[in-house]
Amino acid sequence: MENNSDNEGHYDSPKLESERRKYVKENYQKPIIEPLLDENEEKYIADLNGMDIIVKIPLHAQRIFSMGNFGTFVGQRMNFANWKCFPSEEQELCEAGTSKESLVKNSSFDSKQKAKEWIDKNTGGGLLHLTPIEAFYLLNELNVIKINGNIPKENEQIFEYFRSIFGPSFVRKYIVYKYFRKLGWIVRDGLTFGVDFLLYKDGIELHHSCAGIKIVSMSDPIITDISISAVQRELNNCKKQLLIAAIDFKILEENVKLVDIEMAKIDVLFLNHWNLHKNRAMDLD
Repeated sequence: MENNSDNEGHYDSPKLESERRKYVKENYQKPIIEPLLDENEEKYIADLNGMDIIVKIPLHAQRIFSMGNFGTFVGQRMNFANWKCFPSEEQELCEAGTSKESLVKNSSFDSKQKAKEWIDKNTGGGLLHLTPIEAFYLLNELNVIKINGNIPKENEQIFEYFRSIFGPSFVRKYIVYKYFRKLGWIVRDGLTFGVDFLLYKDGIELHHSCAGIKIVSMSDPIITDISISAVQRELNNCKKQLLIAAIDFKILEENVKLVDIEMAKIDVLFLNHWNLHKNRAMDLD
């Protein structure tokens, strides 16, 4: 077991191996992993719609996503679509040898318009959706966004607002999310792999995720949870490690305030293998 507890604001990054995507060169330029504001620039605007937190201004959405991969565009799944995917009738005729090449140039506008309509339809028109965890991190830690809507104005009250809606899970997830973001990792939702978060090095467009994070409390009987074994098998099949983020928190999470989360301690447990018949110490590195 490797101890990475945050006792005095010091963070020790877990040593993980990340696999670059095939098209990324070894000497790629390191991206900016936290959204920045230009001098005298207003904060990015997010709107609260029910339980959805949406960035509607295209420039704001692109900056928040490109600098740190915060948020998700609706329908986003590496949609590499452009106008060439939508040939017009004239283009099809030209390819069949029944029209002149000039018709292709004249019809390219129609193809581009069709591509734009398709992309807008399948990505929510460029709307960036933030999770409450992401939104509060951008608000409280980075101070780069403003959330409009029927929501308190002060950070402490917003924290309690989210906690009252999402319960203790919001507190736990925010503590762990903040911990790994401070280490320089890109942290994304891990629902598709049955974990709380996935870790990426530098950016989702540069590396495959290298680890899944499962959040537990120190008092949780995780050794009896057979689902851990299934999660680990799934991650291993995809060349990812399973990390257990064990939170030691003395305050009842139902009543915790924003100032209290600094007292939380985190142990990151590197799980090598999982065997329900062995004790916990033997299963953790």
